[in-house]
Amino acid sequence: VLTGRAPIKAVGTIRKGDRLVSAGNGAAMAAGIYGSSYHNEIGRALEDKNTEELGLVEAYISTK
Repeated sequence: VLTGRAPIKAVGTIRKGDRLVSAGNGAAMAAGIYGSSYHNEIGRALEDKNTEELGLVEAYISTK
C-alpha cells in the first residue's frame, strides 16, 4: 500500500491515533518515547492493539 487504509503487522501495544514507525523486523510499532518525524513515520493507527505479540492493526498509511 502506498496510501490509504490497510491492515499492517505490528508489535507492542498501540492506541487509536498513535503514530506508527518501523520496528525493524518488517512490522510497525507505536512511536511512543522514540518519537517520529516525517522521515520515519509510516502512518496512524485506526484501532487499538492490546497485546505485545505480533498482530494486525488497521492503519492509515501516508507518504510525504
